[in-house]
Amino acid sequence: MKLGTFSVILIAVILAGSSCATLPAQDATVISDTDACTEVLSYLSSGGFMRDGGVLIWGSQKLHMQRITGGELAPSGIRFQLKGRPEKEVLLDFKDFVDVSGQDTQIFFRKQEGFGMNIDLSKLHGFWSYTPTGLVDARLVPALNKLVSDAHAGYPYDCHGALTPADAAKVFADFQEKVAAWRAMNPKPPVSDEVTRKRLLAEDAVQEKDFAAAGNYYRAGITIDPTWAPGWYNAALISAELKDYSAAANYMKHYLILLPDAPDSAAAKEKVLLWEAKAEQTSRK
Repeated sequence: MKLGTFSVILIAVILAGSSCATLPAQDATVISDTDACTEVLSYLSSGGFMRDGGVLIWGSQKLHMQRITGGELAPSGIRFQLKGRPEKEVLLDFKDFVDVSGQDTQIFFRKQEGFGMNIDLSKLHGFWSYTPTGLVDARLVPALNKLVSDAHAGYPYDCHGALTPADAAKVFADFQEKVAAWRAMNPKPPVSDEVTRKRLLAEDAVQEKDFAAAGNYYRAGITIDPTWAPGWYNAALISAELKDYSAAANYMKHYLILLPDAPDSAAAKEKVLLWEAKAEQTSRK
């Protein structure tokens, strides 16, 4: 079975020769998925969004405010529970929004056609009168913009590094089930043209030293086809180059689940151990 070995070797060689290269400024400052997820999850788990906060939903002909009573990070966005009888939910789907901005106690989610959503982290006394309880954390807006950007790029955000060990174990168990079904297929489905396009774009981005873009294309490819082993491998190498070691270890583990007997499996396992150790060191700083 051909696995696109050339693309794996190509990326490895380019990255090996780039250890002294300086990433473009915009790439060096891009927030990682893990950091973005950690920031948003910390707000959700600490009740930051719910502390006397409310959601203001507006459109061309409707405008209403509802108080937030709970929230969780969903596969495509944030699902808020809202006060009501019965309790209501609203999904803040990242794909629906163009960008996120923040000012004082307000977070604004803007849609292209003028609709949107506003989260107010202040005490609410009616629609327009409130007593501020604190400013929006400066890290929250770029974190939300990262997740919005991921959604528009065609792949789900990667929150693996922000998951609890139990949730992470469940993710791998679910993936192993899917891989078992894939292994039972005979013949295996070929790599689609869309995945090939993502691979070519990723390889071109690596040649241009735009590693953040290359990582995005590889992640888009493995979202389209989770059994695309070279995509997982190269996404791991790119993430390590960008010093997102938690994501790098996560991607390489998926590669090893797909190809446990690959000739480079021993080296891949060592990379996982190294990256997990580096991720742990980074988290302590």
